[in-house]
Amino acid sequence: MLVQAKRWEFYPEAPAAFLHAGATHPILMQVLYNRGLREPDQINAFLKGEDAVQENPYRLRDVNKAVPRILRAIEKKEGVCVYGDFDADGVTATAVMVTALKRAGARVGAYIPDRVDEGYGLNVGALERVAKQASLLITVDCGIRSVAEVNAARKLGMDVIVTDHHSIG
Repeated sequence: MLVQAKRWEFYPEAPAAFLHAGATHPILMQVLYNRGLREPDQINAFLKGEDAVQENPYRLRDVNKAVPRILRAIEKKEGVCVYGDFDADGVTATAVMVTALKRAGARVGAYIPDRVDEGYGLNVGALERVAKQASLLITVDCGIRSVAEVNAARKLGMDVIVTDHHSIG
């Protein structure tokens, strides 16, 4: 028998009246409840995307360095590579970043490593290939723990912007 050390904690179930009060599925109502959205006006605003951007993006660490570097790459028509991961959030983040950069006028491509041959995260072999076409590397969903690989990318002549939701440790 497998005994896990981790004890999972779940959000409490929303009251039945709440689950069936909305004009949407009870599972979505539970998710909204879990996020602290309890009032109809909050729920409607959230579902319509009205509250989508509440945070100041300039509070992100080093964004004041990243934005000018990206703008310079767009202005000078430099090659930009978005390096993602092969899982669902990595592929999604890659698609979103590439789409946004293309709309901004960037000359951008994407690189997603082969799970079997290259494994997770940045790898020097891929960076050597990317460096032939890009002077700016933007990671999505990877890179936070890849200190040696980021340094290798810099030695190959690329500037590197790491965007990753994972923890350093």
